[in-house]
Amino acid sequence: MLTTDGELAHTMMHPSSNVDREYACRIRGQASDEQLDTLKNGVELDDGRASFSDIQKAGGSGENHWYHVTIMEGRNREVRRLWESQGLVVSRLKRVRYGAAFLPKRLRVGQWSEIAPKDHEILREDVALPATDCSLSLQFLKGASVRSARKKKTRKKWKSGGHRRSGKPGGR
Repeated sequence: MLTTDGELAHTMMHPSSNVDREYACRIRGQASDEQLDTLKNGVELDDGRASFSDIQKAGGSGENHWYHVTIMEGRNREVRRLWESQGLVVSRLKRVRYGAAFLPKRLRVGQWSEIAPKDHEILREDVALPATDCSLSLQFLKGASVRSARKKKTRKKWKSGGHRRSGKPGGR
């Protein structure tokens, strides 16, 4: 997800917000009921205790089985490490939901889709933030342009000694 709403992004990513993340996982082999219970109750990893808040079987046959799992934080490779703690290997991992945002199946790598203002409100509401106007505009100052602002900044840096050569070895 990309956003220009910094407050929303910070709140959604911060662990104290308890925003759930749902993943579709393809596992080599099939997890037993005991392994699934262990993963829900918690496992001790190198960086502390971790668990899935929910696990749903999603089908599969033969060597590969799919599960939908939900975690409440997003530590490095946490989903894979949880499965590995039970001797199972993740062969495919895809985030399908982040908080209230379901990621569309139709999007492929490199594609993007804008959300409606109502969906933006729902995301903010989900993390207990007040609704805001989600429009973005640029306003130029009277008589100023982006180019003239850059020139002034460059001149100022030159005068302050940022690019000055003193004639000493090493440019100092």
